[in-house]
Amino acid sequence: MPIQLILFLLAILGGFLYLTLLNIAPVPINIYPDITISLPVSLPLLAAFSGGVVTVMLLYFYDTFIDTVNKARKSALDKRARRVVELYDTGAEQLRLNNSGQAEKYFKKALAHDQSHTPSIIGLGVIRRMDGMVSEAVKLHSKARGIDKNSVTALMELGEDYIAAEQFTNAVSVFQEVIGLVGRSLPPHIRIRDILLKTRNFKEAISAQKRIVSIAPSGQAQKERAMLTALTYEEALDKLAGGRFYDARDGLKSVLRNDGQFIPAYLKLAEVYERIGSTKNSIKTLVKGFKATRSILVLKALEMFLSARGEMDKVVDNYKWAKNLEPDNEVIRLLLADAYVNVSNFALARAEIDSLNGSLAHTTLYHLIEGKIQHGENNIDQALNSYGKAREKEAMSCLSFTCSACGGASHEFSGRCKACGQWNALRAVLS
Repeated sequence: MPIQLILFLLAILGGFLYLTLLNIAPVPINIYPDITISLPVSLPLLAAFSGGVVTVMLLYFYDTFIDTVNKARKSALDKRARRVVELYDTGAEQLRLNNSGQAEKYFKKALAHDQSHTPSIIGLGVIRRMDGMVSEAVKLHSKARGIDKNSVTALMELGEDYIAAEQFTNAVSVFQEVIGLVGRSLPPHIRIRDILLKTRNFKEAISAQKRIVSIAPSGQAQKERAMLTALTYEEALDKLAGGRFYDARDGLKSVLRNDGQFIPAYLKLAEVYERIGSTKNSIKTLVKGFKATRSILVLKALEMFLSARGEMDKVVDNYKWAKNLEPDNEVIRLLLADAYVNVSNFALARAEIDSLNGSLAHTTLYHLIEGKIQHGENNIDQALNSYGKAREKEAMSCLSFTCSACGGASHEFSGRCKACGQWNALRAVLS
């Protein structure tokens, strides 16, 4: 207690004692008309003094009292908040483990303590979407958004709800709102791009991807540039399907300027040239493509174009050229042997296939070519034996395709792996 307050109280006490000692005799006091009582002056003075002391003490300790009450209230609120967080964290962990039933129970317990706990509301919304109750998920995530208008998580999940409901326009609007809150953040930009790609709006998807490339961190920039190339390829395929051959050609050229290793673009560009009547450019494109990629698939496409023109000798020349570029590539040597067979040069075909020392004897094509050579050499029994080993698959493709990204296998080639969605990842292998 401050010394000034103590001195003040002592002064009042001194005054009280002084007045009391000087006024010992009773003093008549009128408390009502015709009613008079006699009291020593000391009694009202003592009451006044006591009231003053109590008032001073209350005024002095008021802040301390209020502070104590506030601390007790804050402690209770903090304890409840910690309990809410514990319940939510447990629910989130259960959700991560795909135990949605238990997760829902913990989220509801958290909301029983705090009805406005946004993370728990969002968690319940995610569970509703997982259960196929998309409209309920939208309501819950909209509620979370109403409680906390700056909750990026609530907005992102609401956008995912709209995607699940195939309300793509609403989804894009929500993700754009997220961008307004967080600015240069990749996730909302990527989701907008994915929606545009899903709806085959390639022009807008490419614009979105360019923005992604501009804000991507250095470690991810190369991946996003590759994605931009892939989207340009998809847009070119869309134009090709719509009969816009020259626009498709320009798009595919743009792809190859960005990525000279993009094998599907070489194949499609050769197809475009063929459709506009420029087989010569088709062949040039494939020759350039093999130089750049050393892809067996490009080499086989080149064989197809030359064979269609009846230029079988050029097929042989191209395989010989490819062999010079890749002298250790056994598949090219096997294909060269096949090309020799097709021009009835069985001696050179035999030399090529014997140089393999049976290293590709596990493949269908090896036995087909061996059978053709035996047939050309009039070794009918051996030819039949080789055909038998090939299981009569001559009419079938001897190539299969493996994804370099996920390892998935396919019997059909496409520009994008159907298993993992990666572009320019399928590689031809002999089967």
